[in-house]
Amino acid sequence: MTDYSKKSNYELEELYKSGEYSDSLESELIRRGYEQDKNGYWEFEEKYNPSEAYGDFEFGLDVFKVVLIIALVVALLWGGITIAHIFIGYADRYATLIYSGFGLSFLLMYYFKGKSKFANFIFYLGNFALATRMFTFIICNIENKKDFATYFFDADLGTLTKYTIIYIIYILIVPKISTSIITGITRKIIESKYGNGNLTINS
Repeated sequence: MTDYSKKSNYELEELYKSGEYSDSLESELIRRGYEQDKNGYWEFEEKYNPSEAYGDFEFGLDVFKVVLIIALVVALLWGGITIAHIFIGYADRYATLIYSGFGLSFLLMYYFKGKSKFANFIFYLGNFALATRMFTFIICNIENKKDFATYFFDADLGTLTKYTIIYIIYILIVPKISTSIITGITRKIIESKYGNGNLTINS
């Protein structure tokens, strides 16, 4: 194997021009500070374009960007997994409160005949919490686990990531649809029963 470190710059250039391509030769050129443009031509070649030179700084900057993007993706992934499973875990732990809260939010929405934006928003939050609680049943049934805690401690990173993605899609769709359907049905029932008048409760 040729020891390119003992050859002069001129000899290295001539070897490369003659068609002697090798990783060790290119490594030696890089070590000596030769620049290469984005088309792969070295600065001693006729087709070399200085405006497209891929210098050390630019290369380092691109590497930094790639590393930064990867770090952001990993951070978002871990953050998403953590937040999603905190939501799901608390929904499993405080199921009774969630059921009660959903019932109260429904009564509030019903009292305002499904026409109050504030009451409907509270009802949406109730649906959000209930949907999250229901998601624990989905996970446990699919994974054949007796409870959420067992699933969480047995799951690997791939499984946690999978259910995080599913949960995000699920929670963006289900509460919104269920809120819209239930409030719509409530408005129709109240309007058909009481007309456009105010809902009153007789003692």
